[in-house]
Amino acid sequence: MRRRWPVGVGGALLGVVLSASPATSRSTSPPEVVIEVSPASSQLVLGGSVDLTVRVTNSGSTASAPMVLHLDVTDVAAPGSVDPEDWTTTLTKPLGVVAPGATESVRWRVQPISGGAFSVYAVALPDRAGVDGRVASSNLALIQAATRRSLNPQGVLPVSLAVPGLVGILLLRSVRRRRGSRSAVSVGSGPGIGDP
Repeated sequence: MRRRWPVGVGGALLGVVLSASPATSRSTSPPEVVIEVSPASSQLVLGGSVDLTVRVTNSGSTASAPMVLHLDVTDVAAPGSVDPEDWTTTLTKPLGVVAPGATESVRWRVQPISGGAFSVYAVALPDRAGVDGRVASSNLALIQAATRRSLNPQGVLPVSLAVPGLVGILLLRSVRRRRGSRSAVSVGSGPGIGDP
């Protein structure tokens, strides 16, 4: 029994020493990352697009880990109905390290494929596993896409009406000229009065 008792006490002391060791405790807190998507609200007609700016600010005193930004879209009225890959060419963009007090910006062009009110947000993820388990997320940016269809989309109505009208007028003139020239030929070539 005497042999087991010192080993047990030694193991307990070793556990206390390791738990108090600087290698296992965090001496500095991780940086605070704030993400903002702007504009906070956008209105457009279906088929249009909006340019979003995602700003990532490191308000902490230490540099952030290398990060990537991920953009997501949700329809609050019908969760799970939006496929964000249909809205933009890429959902994830590299951000890298953000220095203390610095702000980095990334731009996204999004184009709704259906009408309604949608919430767009961004999250910052570590670019490799095991860096930090926390995820920073942005505000919700509202995009309202109207399904109203214009009678004159992109101002082409005058052209689409004028071109067929002009072609019709030219064809009508051509037909009248041909008829006029035929009647003149037939009148001039017929027998005159007094001809035998």
